[in-house]
Amino acid sequence: MKTDHPIYLFLSAGAEAFRVLTGGMRLEGAYRFSSTTLKTVERRIDGLLEPEGHAGPVYVVEFQGQGSERAGYNLLAKIGLYGEQCPTRDVIGIGVFLREGDVPGYPGGLCTSPNLVRIVILEQILPDWLAREPENPYLAVFAPLLIEDEAELRTRAPGNFSKSNGKDNRWLAR
Repeated sequence: MKTDHPIYLFLSAGAEAFRVLTGGMRLEGAYRFSSTTLKTVERRIDGLLEPEGHAGPVYVVEFQGQGSERAGYNLLAKIGLYGEQCPTRDVIGIGVFLREGDVPGYPGGLCTSPNLVRIVILEQILPDWLAREPENPYLAVFAPLLIEDEAELRTRAPGNFSKSNGKDNRWLAR
């Protein structure tokens, strides 16, 4: 781009150049300036829901089964990479985590804009849903991830899975 080198030179001048270019943001503490090339990497989105026949948003769904410090940036990277391929689409990222403790602390403000990222914590929503809809097999799929007691798991499992009905019920075993 014709502006890359001039902007590089401008920003390399220091903190005041940053403040002017960003409309008044100030750097707190020391910073090192560089221009870095980020090479495209292959990323697989756990779930991509694209609207068919309407202009609704695209949903990028990422399931995180265990804590990862990189999970928030991973989700943002996938939103950005998809957005670069389809720049005229609204893209909303949905980070699904088993436990609240699995939600990464960074980037700060990850879930402050529900128009960009939404966070779902299964341990917070599943117990009530399982109580309200005990026969829903879509909820039962996640029960083994959060209910560790096998007897309780069997009690809460939908009737058509928890009874011996001639079908393979090994999914209930741990």
